Amino acid sequence: METDRRDTYYRQLALDFRNKAKINRCVAAVHLESDFDKVFWNGIFKHFVPEYAFDYVTYSRTIDNNRATGCSACLKYHRLGCLSDEFFVCIDSDYRYLLREEGIDVRHFIFQTYTYSLENHYCYPQNIAHAADKMGWNSRLFDFESFLKKYSQTLYELFIYHLISLSRNDGKFPPNVFRKYLNIDPVTPDARRMIAKLQSRVKSKLMDLKHLYPDVDLYEVKEHYRQAGLNEHNGYLYFRGHNVFEQVVLRIVRLIAGREKNRAARHGDGAKEPVAGIRKSPVKYLLEDIHFDQYPEINKIKRDVKTFFQNN
Repeated sequence: METDRRDTYYRQLALDFRNKAKINRCVAAVHLESDFDKVFWNGIFKHFVPEYAFDYVTYSRTIDNNRATGCSACLKYHRLGCLSDEFFVCIDSDYRYLLREEGIDVRHFIFQTYTYSLENHYCYPQNIAHAADKMGWNSRLFDFESFLKKYSQTLYELFIYHLISLSRNDGKFPPNVFRKYLNIDPVTPDARRMIAKLQSRVKSKLMDLKHLYPDVDLYEVKEHYRQAGLNEHNGYLYFRGHNVFEQVVLRIVRLIAGREKNRAARHGDGAKEPVAGIRKSPVKYLLEDIHFDQYPEINKIKRDVKTFFQNN
């Protein structure tokens, strides 16, 4: 009885969201995981379907009047069959895309990032380079494209074993353990030094995992995920985005921005154009741009948007 009452409440809430979107002359209500996600998804829809306006819902209220956010809040409406072309959701893929979870697609009124989370998109090297230019320092001071490829390559096999563990649900290499290998410490301007330290941490863990999974044909598993778009050079798009963005990319950007700010102060450049994030924090610059049409994961979102609005 209590479950029925809650389900009825959420179905009515979905109807309210749709009706509010119509009142606001929007084509649809769009439930997001949080307010933070609005910048990304609004940018996506403005770029690919600028003719449409959307009413964004950044959280729900539970039947007990508590604030509900995150993917589970979005997918609750999917479970109850409340989604439609007038009320759909946008979520981080997490591992759903790589593990091929059924029903997570635009045919079921669900848009996804295809990367682990939307933060991964902001780690695309050309986005970082553009942000660096706007902050007033030369993006060639640190080769993010080369670094992220080597970072991905170093962690790639570890990630494959992590996916094996997740697909088997065996608990041998769970998310909380894998995440520990994603962070870079210490962060320095020396990319080689950071990668070398990461490689030494990964090496011993790989040996342990090979003993834990003696039956695994690693080539076959890699090929399976390569078909989904994952390879040894783009792993940073599929690793947990909060770690890659906040603990790796953002920390390096802040380090270089700080060094450039100090350099400008020493050389008396303070009266010139603001340097190294004086006007805004580095994170705000990084969140301003998405390089559309330039890499497969963003193009998968483009395909979904075009397919969805052509069919509806």
